This record gives sequence, structure tokens and C-alpha cells, in this order.
Amino acid sequence: MLKDKDLKNIRHELLEERVITYLARTRKMDTLEAMDIYYSSRLADQVARNEYGLQHFGYRELARMLMEKEPELFSERGKQHGRG
Repeated sequence: MLKDKDLKNIRHELLEERVITYLARTRKMDTLEAMDIYYSSRLADQVARNEYGLQHFGYRELARMLMEKEPELFSERGKQHGRG
């Protein structure tokens, strides 16, 4: 039987995976680029620390929050990849 901590870790990993996949699909970028953006964000740190109950948000809402609150991550990546 899984322990509570194991379940939380699994849920956290699945949530991150869904956020990254959603970013890649909606922003038309490859998964590695979306992963780089997500893991370099303040939001990823906040989710990892369970701040503000963010771990209870849906992946779409977290992705929207990232796009709205940290748009510089997307413009910086576009410039690096010759898109901006």
C-alpha cells in the first residue's frame, strides 16, 4: 500500500507533467522547451513548496497562471529560438 507521502509525490509529478504538456500544446513548442520554461519559473517553486494551495489547482489553471504572471519566460525562449 502506498503511503500518503508517496501519493502526494505521484500527484505532484502528474500535475507537473500535465502543466508541461498543456504548455507545449497550447504554445506550439516542443516538450523540452515547455519543461525548461516550467522548471525555471517561480510558479514551479511555489507548487513544489505547496504554497497558496497551488497543488490543488488544475493543470490548465496553473499553466494559465504561468503564462499570465511570467510572460517574460516565454518571450525570452522565443528570442533564444529565433522566434521573437
